[in-house]
Amino acid sequence: MKNVKKLLYLTIIFGCCIGTLVCVAGCETSHKKIDKDHLEKHTEARNSEPSETGESEQNMATESPSESYQDVLCLNPSKEASWWINNYEEIHGDGSASQVILDVEQIKAENSAMERLAEYIVDVKNFEKSNDTTETQLRSWLSAEISYSPCYKESGIRFSKAEISAIYENRNIDAAGSFVKKRGIATGRADMRTVPCSEIVLKAPDNMPYDRIQETEIIVGMPLWVLHESLDNEFYYVQSYYYRGWVKKSDVAVTDNEELWNYFVRPDNFAVVADPIVKFDEKNIDMGVVLPIEGEEQKVFKVTLPERTANGELAKKSATIDKTKAHKGFIPYTMSNYYTQAFKYIGTIYGWGGMNNGVDCSSFVCAVMRSFGFEMPRNTSQQSKIMCEPVDLKALSLKEREDLFVELDSPAALFNPGHVRLVLGEKDGKYYVIHAPSAGKPVCVAEFTPIDENLTYLSIIK
Repeated sequence: MKNVKKLLYLTIIFGCCIGTLVCVAGCETSHKKIDKDHLEKHTEARNSEPSETGESEQNMATESPSESYQDVLCLNPSKEASWWINNYEEIHGDGSASQVILDVEQIKAENSAMERLAEYIVDVKNFEKSNDTTETQLRSWLSAEISYSPCYKESGIRFSKAEISAIYENRNIDAAGSFVKKRGIATGRADMRTVPCSEIVLKAPDNMPYDRIQETEIIVGMPLWVLHESLDNEFYYVQSYYYRGWVKKSDVAVTDNEELWNYFVRPDNFAVVADPIVKFDEKNIDMGVVLPIEGEEQKVFKVTLPERTANGELAKKSATIDKTKAHKGFIPYTMSNYYTQAFKYIGTIYGWGGMNNGVDCSSFVCAVMRSFGFEMPRNTSQQSKIMCEPVDLKALSLKEREDLFVELDSPAALFNPGHVRLVLGEKDGKYYVIHAPSAGKPVCVAEFTPIDENLTYLSIIK
């Protein structure tokens, strides 16, 4: 019976896969069948440095007893994700992709372990710890400068010395000791900057989109310590759990009300955004964002969004989100859901430092894993060393590397200098990843070889 179901499943998949997918190389490939050709046509060899719910699908989505009506809607995998789920179960056994790898408490323990290992991961949910930030530390952080000189505007015009001096003056370093620290919540998807400046800063006139003062994106609902403000009153200097820098004040709400802050920071009942970007009026809300639940109906969650009042204070705003785009609580951490969440980003254009509602290689990893409750480091250099179970590939022989990838049965992140990819698995002796490659290119599947001398670490996320 299992073989009959699998044959029926594959038959429907073969007949339905007629869409197209734009790969990194920019070529369109056909979905007429899912077989060995499917892998080869949906990948590109990465040798350069970057830097229907048809009956069979419904049956697959409901086989796990933990899944509900909402799970079938929210976690119904794409054709590509379904192919990899089936491939995984062919290797590891029927139902193996639905087994929980780590539960919520185990993931919390992993987050705590990463916080202990890395000084750049901060427990921002504990506001009292913000008092550990001394004036001397803050002045040192505020003294950060633009890395390149000369540097250029988006128009190609060189920044003058006077313009650079004005940017540095706007850091307002002399007032560092007088600002009263505040609790903050991101109310808009914000760009975190090295210095308080919204203009794009390039190291060369033709170096778009690599804005050299773009640090990372700050997502809606992210708790922040507000530590300082700029001279022009347009920017806050903030600490998030994995980064600190300057963000526009218009994207942050502050509050002295600890209960209100905790309502967003430590909600008892919440929905997790399951799509790459969900729009609420003018807000763009990322995968993995936690929204407190006020109530629910069959097809929607009634949630609370953090809102910024006219005077910059934190407030609540009621909204609804379709259950096809959110999950009640963190998404169960299974291989099936790992494939499903990762493949939702297929076609999303690379965004340096998370600019323009996109993802770069490491923020792609953060977003996918955030939907399960992981709080990952932001940069590749940080991720490679402390994410769960890091393996130093440089220390392994070729045979040991091959054995490692063949036996891999959990999600993993694969690193080479300045880049990270999520491992999909092996098929017919070939190995595949999904990643955000480089500027102007979409998230896609790519082939790799375990003997690549540029590979540095494999972080097994379990």
